[in-house]
Amino acid sequence: MTKKMFKEAITTLKALKSSDIELTDLCIHMETTAGEILELDIELNETGELIKEYNMWENEEDYDTYLNTDPEEIPENMLLN
Repeated sequence: MTKKMFKEAITTLKALKSSDIELTDLCIHMETTAGEILELDIELNETGELIKEYNMWENEEDYDTYLNTDPEEIPENMLLN
């Protein structure tokens, strides 16, 4: 099933690439059968430089905690798991 999902995601991303839509942020949210949450975030900063971030949480509770934490409270050099 995973291969089918990746194939569909790639097909969708290729269709978006061919469209007139201009993205500044692309976030791919994935969940494993073990309950882990994976997130790939690619964005453009003000100068057009690509910023890539990959995060992983052990469960939905950890992910919800991350979402509900004020970004200013998270130290810049903190590894989120």
